[in-house]
Amino acid sequence: MEGVIQLSTGATIELIAPTSISKVIKKNPLPEAKLFAYQQTAYETAYTLLMSN
Repeated sequence: MEGVIQLSTGATIELIAPTSISKVIKKNPLPEAKLFAYQQTAYETAYTLLMSN
């Protein structure tokens, strides 16, 4: 992952701590979505980023 971050020039990279994700989801519950287990973390991370801005 570090290599991708270092080589990325066209996108903004933001790292979000798991505690930040938990805090945002606790304050603003997630809308229900039918997701596979491997999609859940990405969904929670994107939701946190949207709710934080």
